[in-house]
Amino acid sequence: MKMKKIILISSIFAAIASLAFAGGGETACMLRNPGWVYTREGNDLKYKTTIDVGTKIDATYSTFVPAKINNSENKWETEYTKIYYEGEECYTPSSFIAYSSGKVYVVKNDAPVFTTGTIASIEAKCVPVGTVVISLDNDGYSTYPGLVKVIFYDAKIFGRTRSVFMLRDDLSESDDDYTAVILTNAAAQKDVKSSKEQILLLLSEAQSVARSSGISEFVEATKAKILGEDISNSPVESCAASGVISSDGSNVNVREKPGTSSKIAGKLTDGTHFMATEKTTKKDKVGKEEDYWYHITTPGEDSIDGWIFGSSAKFE
Repeated sequence: MKMKKIILISSIFAAIASLAFAGGGETACMLRNPGWVYTREGNDLKYKTTIDVGTKIDATYSTFVPAKINNSENKWETEYTKIYYEGEECYTPSSFIAYSSGKVYVVKNDAPVFTTGTIASIEAKCVPVGTVVISLDNDGYSTYPGLVKVIFYDAKIFGRTRSVFMLRDDLSESDDDYTAVILTNAAAQKDVKSSKEQILLLLSEAQSVARSSGISEFVEATKAKILGEDISNSPVESCAASGVISSDGSNVNVREKPGTSSKIAGKLTDGTHFMATEKTTKKDKVGKEEDYWYHITTPGEDSIDGWIFGSSAKFE
């Protein structure tokens, strides 16, 4: 397990390094939109993957106008730029690349912004913590100390870049905070059912490198959103109830502590009887179900002691 963790974390940083430096391209850039990445086959392009907005890439100044993109004719003659992704020569739409991004910034607090052209007007909605800033006017505006012009990608506004003014104090220029955001976003894109261990490792690494308290809270909030709130150390209260496992034929995990992130102590089959002695004082949400966690013990020589989620049982 320890070796698997070392290998995964090493691969994480190898991937980040490859995005920034792989392939010997001419300049380090970043994406201003979630980037569609293609491989070239003669005069055509074939879709490979999509990488997140703000991802550092090694781009060249070499451009290419494909005849077809995924077998569809390139009627608009869209231009693509050669980049290097995971050590492989690829292409992405030229308009997606921000060449003059300079230093990478991330929003470290939910930040109120000022509408472009009307500095006195504050927008009702904030830019959320964890947003990657694509470019920033470092000179700011002398009339408004601390105010800088930023451009970022806003998926909610028709999936496009936005230009606004923001207080510089709400931004972090720490490379570690940027890395924490990228790792957290990578975890959020994985399927929790098949990649839970990887998600936990990504978020653990993100938390360890985060420097701003706001970015650290962003990692924790994302973890709660993906895996549910961590209630492993939440208060419990006594209860005295008997019940039976009722899970439509599926085995039910019994955990060492409340919460789905806790280690599995055993499994119970449908119809198994148990006694409950404690329960959490607040409910947890697992999938679409919301219920308490119960500390249970099964009878017999092969007794199992641990915590089950309430929706997987019927109480008598």
